[in-house]
Amino acid sequence: MAVVAMTERALTPAWHRRGLARPRGITTRSALAAVSVVAVVLLAAAPLAVWFLHRSLLQEAEQAARLRAEQLANELSTGGPTAVAGLLRTSRGERSLAQVIAPGGAVVASSADLVGLPPMTDAVPAPGSRATTIEKAPDPEDTAEFLVVSRGVRVDGARYRVLVGNSLASVDRATRTVESALVVALPAVMLLVGAATYVFVGRSLRPVEAIRARAEQISSLALTERFPEPTVRDEVGRLSLTMNDMLERLQEAQGAQHRFVADASHELRSPLATLRSTLEIALVHPRTRTTDNAQAMLAETERLQRLVDDLVLLANTDERPRAARDHVDLDDLVLDEMTRLRATTALTVDGSVEPTRVRGNRHELAQVVRNLVDNAGQHAQTRITLKVASEQTSAGPAAVFSVGDDGPGIDPADRTRVFGRFVRLDHARARHEGGSGLGLAIVEQIVRQHGGTVTVGVSEHGGALFVVRLPNDPE
Repeated sequence: MAVVAMTERALTPAWHRRGLARPRGITTRSALAAVSVVAVVLLAAAPLAVWFLHRSLLQEAEQAARLRAEQLANELSTGGPTAVAGLLRTSRGERSLAQVIAPGGAVVASSADLVGLPPMTDAVPAPGSRATTIEKAPDPEDTAEFLVVSRGVRVDGARYRVLVGNSLASVDRATRTVESALVVALPAVMLLVGAATYVFVGRSLRPVEAIRARAEQISSLALTERFPEPTVRDEVGRLSLTMNDMLERLQEAQGAQHRFVADASHELRSPLATLRSTLEIALVHPRTRTTDNAQAMLAETERLQRLVDDLVLLANTDERPRAARDHVDLDDLVLDEMTRLRATTALTVDGSVEPTRVRGNRHELAQVVRNLVDNAGQHAQTRITLKVASEQTSAGPAAVFSVGDDGPGIDPADRTRVFGRFVRLDHARARHEGGSGLGLAIVEQIVRQHGGTVTVGVSEHGGALFVVRLPNDPE
């Protein structure tokens, strides 16, 4: 049953196990978004387009009627109603219908289609002016509207009117045709946009799906796997490269963790084996329970405690968030260590200490100074030199703390490796000297978290020289 439950869980999508709604793909969401945007734009633009078309056709009809009215007005002012009547009788096939209205309101001349019909409009413009109106068709059987331009004309002191009307049936037909076309075209355009977006986005996201499928296959046991290298350096290509870089970092971190666990186990095995063998001998041979055995066990216990403390400190330095930073007088920390060395060792301790302040965690910085001083004390033959000063670097003012000794020194090839965890150089491998191989690793970790650097060189006495540079406190 447990196997069946585990199989069902493995086959159940993550979104379902977490109680989430079924996800909608990016391609679908992109297509819906594109369709929504296009629909909003087209639905807002379509009425405007129809309105502009209708207005343009009306203006065109009005312009044609005005030109016809001006032509008839000129003919009326020069030849009188008789000339206009003759012109209208011979003007068959004209798009415009025309009437000439006498001062009393009688129709004295008209197009053939308007014979016997009343004036198209009641508008009475002044001579020389015009008026435009929309009127119903003069023929009651005609349902179309007319755009009528009225032109006032003075003839022999009398006020005549010239009426020119253009049917709006063609305008209405064109407008309805465009509206019908838009009703069909808008859904087609939205469907085309949605389909094109779905296809193109899906094709663009195909490499992302390949990355997802490969990521699903990668586990902590297969960190050597890599994502396919992109052929195009676009956003997806950069994602693949970034994921490969991340896997490489994870693989390196996993390797470092495995090495750390192996080294820690190796270091812990030695004092534990000593303690166990001593206790077993004491149990089997009670007469061997001497003070020397107790002192040996105490020394191994102290060594074990120091190793565990260093491991805990190193683990805390790796994982905990950045501690609160205070103003720390680096010179005071170094002077305290100089005093301790002079009181506990026969070494000559000298140097120069200038007042220098940094910003950081006082306990951690004291640990840095203590570890470097203890390291120098283990390898120095007769002398240790401590210095604290300030210097100007390309990154700004820095506090510089250095520890030099007259010991065997460190080869150039080992000056980077010496900060690794559980690293002991050939001349310092003797475990009775008390070193765990973690002191310098702790120094490097703390200094790096404080934004500084630690380097190794040659001291003025020929031994090792450790130099720590930390950003100077501006206050």
